Amino acid sequence: MDEPSWDRDLLRMTNSFLRAGDSGKGLEEALREIEGACGVVACVVLGGTNGTLEPESCAGFTCGPGDEDRGGAVLAFETGVSSDGGVAGAPTTRAWWVPMAGASDVIGVLGARDPSGGGVAPESVWRLKAFAGQLALLLEWANGLRARVVADAQAVAERSRRTLIDLVSHELKSPLSALEAALEGLGGDPAGAAFYLSESLCALRRLCRTVDNLLDMGRLETGAVTPRMDWCDIADICDTAVQLSRGVVEGREVRCDIGPGAPLVRVDEALVCHALMQLLHNAATHTPAGSGITLRASADEGILCLDVMDRGPGVSHKEKEKIFEKFFKGKSAPPGSAGLGLAVARGFVGALGGDISAEQREGGGAVFRIRIPCEITVIDVSDENELASGDAGTPQGN
Repeated sequence: MDEPSWDRDLLRMTNSFLRAGDSGKGLEEALREIEGACGVVACVVLGGTNGTLEPESCAGFTCGPGDEDRGGAVLAFETGVSSDGGVAGAPTTRAWWVPMAGASDVIGVLGARDPSGGGVAPESVWRLKAFAGQLALLLEWANGLRARVVADAQAVAERSRRTLIDLVSHELKSPLSALEAALEGLGGDPAGAAFYLSESLCALRRLCRTVDNLLDMGRLETGAVTPRMDWCDIADICDTAVQLSRGVVEGREVRCDIGPGAPLVRVDEALVCHALMQLLHNAATHTPAGSGITLRASADEGILCLDVMDRGPGVSHKEKEKIFEKFFKGKSAPPGSAGLGLAVARGFVGALGGDISAEQREGGGAVFRIRIPCEITVIDVSDENELASGDAGTPQGN
């Protein structure tokens, strides 16, 4: 085999290993290339953390060396010298084992047998050494990459854990402290009962929102949210969301803009409603009392469109994507914001196969858009009996 052809074989093995996606499959693909290039049957056995070969960490020879080959594999691994494990001067009929030398130590051995049962040709042994060296580098690279990925994941998990602890300690302690102060004030000043009761109610609502968001986030991250699809009236979804948010949007005019003859949509009403409630709460949080919030809803061509618009500080270009991340708080976020509401809204919309986005509103403020693919049907009063029996007409869209 000429040198250019040999270089191509080495490159093919490297590419096959990398394309496989993980080291286990990469070893199998690499062995196929080695077998084709050297005309042998190949096997790889890797070393363990205890410094010895681990027969279960292998590929090839279906799978691992037999008893007659194990001695040669161990010898090559321990000495770092190629070996067949045979007696000096005897015919070479067993597998040849080549150490896979990494940057600092031998990480395994590459073995080869002649398919016809004869000895492995010296030229093939030389090529096997080159393959073994390259394979050792590839495995060390893959292991290092995996270690970095694991370390990064652990670092992210640790940051999330610390953030969650800080959040819980602050977000739960603050309303509890406010509630305690209000109750103490109520006991000391019965004449101010109305004020202290109002403060207590605000603290309890904030506490409930934080706990609900934490629970919803946990359900979303564990995959426990399963949509229950049914035919729903768009107006009913919006009215329910506004009614359930009345304590949050108090002092602000919420206008529902729903065109006449709006169709029925087949979605999970509870998930859509909860997503809207999060957007309404976000709008109320970032707008002063007395300002207006508009909820616009429509459905066409298999898409449910819901927009929540306010006249608050708006959304900067940098915040458009980050704003839906867990624990993210924008510059205009008021004290006590947990940074979970919009992440929960995105999770609920995503569970329905939809998308949520934010952008600057013309004239000032923000627009949060929900788009959910769904079945759509238009009915009139005469169709109500059919709908009750399960026939909603001819669906359109997805």
